[in-house]
Amino acid sequence: LMPKDVASIRFSNGDKYVTSTVNISRHNDAKLTEENKASYTEETLFLRTIIEGIVSLYEYVDNDGSIYIAKPNNDNQLQQLQYRRYYQDGNVVTDNTFKNQLAKLFSGTSTSDIRNVRYNDKSLTKFFGINNGEGQTSSLTYKANEKKKGYFTFGVVAGATNSTLDIQNTSNSYQKGESYDLSNVGFRVGVDVSYHFPFSNNL
Repeated sequence: LMPKDVASIRFSNGDKYVTSTVNISRHNDAKLTEENKASYTEETLFLRTIIEGIVSLYEYVDNDGSIYIAKPNNDNQLQQLQYRRYYQDGNVVTDNTFKNQLAKLFSGTSTSDIRNVRYNDKSLTKFFGINNGEGQTSSLTYKANEKKKGYFTFGVVAGATNSTLDIQNTSNSYQKGESYDLSNVGFRVGVDVSYHFPFSNNL
């Protein structure tokens, strides 16, 4: 069972995950390089739904951090909101391309509002909520109950089972002592859902 086999998952804490195929570029602020161009690969992933609206907002989390993804409701194409930091001539340079993307996605939004957006859950949720018309039927925000949120990871668990039945025949004098060894090998598969607690997160 892979992400492509599951349309969506809803957890009791309010989190909703959907399966989507997206061109994604991973980046880790703790491991900066001099590479100034993002490298994208197409992947099918579980994305946490933050806001569903005129432009929906999703989050993908792994050990490298959070990646935010936007999707206009009139377009099936998801786009990663591009943010990355890298070294250039010994200095740290920040690529805030996501702000240009927001200006195109929300064409009526003021430049000052976009300038003040930060690449994090709180800031993006507020921005998308306001510009989607938060509180209207066209906009739905998913918020977990926990003050500090962890994140889920999904994997596939597979294995084999082996059962053996040994029958000793003693009821028939002509076949006394004859035995039968019946073995059966079976396979099992399942989904491993892990929740990473936020105790060690830097908030």
